[in-house]
Amino acid sequence: MSIEVIQLAIAILAEIDFNAPTAFGIPLGTLLIFWMLMNMNKQSQGQSKAKTVVATTFTSPNTMDVHLKNEVAADVVLFQHSEATFGGGQVIISYTVKIKERGSYVIAGGKVKSGNLSRSHCGSRSISGDAGDVISGAINCRGFTTGIWGVGAFRSANQVPKT
Repeated sequence: MSIEVIQLAIAILAEIDFNAPTAFGIPLGTLLIFWMLMNMNKQSQGQSKAKTVVATTFTSPNTMDVHLKNEVAADVVLFQHSEATFGGGQVIISYTVKIKERGSYVIAGGKVKSGNLSRSHCGSRSISGDAGDVISGAINCRGFTTGIWGVGAFRSANQVPKT
């Protein structure tokens, strides 16, 4: 900028009454200071790469239509109830199973595609019990916004289908 432009800007600013109320009833000087602070805040957020995430929580009941590969049959472990709660960047899958055949099992759930769980969006938990036992629990996994979820029972962790 040339010196003439700077002198012209100073002369114009010197003539402005910053205490005069604007149409909003707030003095012009106050509005300018507020605008400068908001501008500096916006610039500092851009430099820090900060993100604002809005967390929405919702619950999705399981229709029991999602079947996973290698899943034990309902006459071994019967799912009486399951639902997924999405929110805060994670999914919590709650379940209630009735064990029909004594043993140890792995309950696994998460994002499902073609009968397999997504490696990056699944979780599992081991359970064991006698025939007739009813067990409730929950599995946590990383959240996802597209696709479907499912939960199943398996005889061991290496039988859980993951892609």
